[in-house]
Amino acid sequence: MNKYTEFKSICKEIDHYPVESELIYKYSFTKDDVKLFNVEKLKDNDYVKLSLLSQEGDPLLYWKDERISLTFSDSQDLIRNSVMNQFSDYRNSEIINGFIFSEIESSLSIEGVSSTRTQIERLYKTEYEDLTDRNDIIIKNMLLGYEFVTCQ
Repeated sequence: MNKYTEFKSICKEIDHYPVESELIYKYSFTKDDVKLFNVEKLKDNDYVKLSLLSQEGDPLLYWKDERISLTFSDSQDLIRNSVMNQFSDYRNSEIINGFIFSEIESSLSIEGVSSTRTQIERLYKTEYEDLTDRNDIIIKNMLLGYEFVTCQ
């Protein structure tokens, strides 16, 4: 069995794609063997050649192995069905808004405008036209600025 065939069989046996150090220290290939593998991969139809170059100027490629694709698909399914999706719309997340209101409160105190997180949260839900107090207008402007920057 030639070394490239041995390399490919190792790739199919293990549950990850081996890095150079693993090939050298665990599987006893030489650096020249690894260089040869990289040349052989360019000819191998199991590798997709991208129109991108590495920092060294070598063509980038990836191994189109069904196991790897399925692993990514399984990960995406896990993420899609995860309870973490409750945080996917972060703009109205209570946790994120708490951080934002705290930051706005800190910024306002530096500017000499007194406020509390409760007041900021109340003003977040209040229409701009309903405001009469100067400090409330400044706070609302800060909230509107944040919304503008985050494109909400």
